[in-house]
Amino acid sequence: MSPPRRNCSWELGTGNLAKTRNWNWKLSKLGTGNSEGPGSIRMGAMASQPAQPPPVYDWAKLVGHSLKQNGAWATYEKLLEARRAYPEDLLLRGYAEIVRNTIVRDLLGSPKGLQSAPKLTPEFLTDFDRFNLTAQEGYLISLIDGRISLDMLLKLTPFDNFTTLFTIAKLQNQRAISMPS
Repeated sequence: MSPPRRNCSWELGTGNLAKTRNWNWKLSKLGTGNSEGPGSIRMGAMASQPAQPPPVYDWAKLVGHSLKQNGAWATYEKLLEARRAYPEDLLLRGYAEIVRNTIVRDLLGSPKGLQSAPKLTPEFLTDFDRFNLTAQEGYLISLIDGRISLDMLLKLTPFDNFTTLFTIAKLQNQRAISMPS
């Protein structure tokens, strides 16, 4: 179970990108607006009408606004949702990597930086089944004992440094580990 979600500024729904009164943005899947349901496509008579181009979103504005209002993790989750809806959008992939870099930079921004030693939380120790860990997360959890620093973890893991740090930040966000300040 993940930590409680904040009020995110993007929602997947039907219709076009629309800006509401309180500056919330809605993302949508393309639909025809017919009565058959959201996202359904009605096949009509064959006509020589040009196909509609896919919608173009101002990802920079959406991501910047979401980072300010909701933080890096909520923005990253919304970017993952948008990537599932628009898998071919390269700008979206780029912004997801920028937000990942922000998350790792925030992790390393603590006073101790790479010298801090993560600890398992009591919440994780009492109910670890609810965390649904991947193999990589499980391996990192097995190395964390409160004495090994991030620098040593980077040396011990076979994964690249950025992926390891992002996974540690993810575990911290899920409250499986804590980082002393």
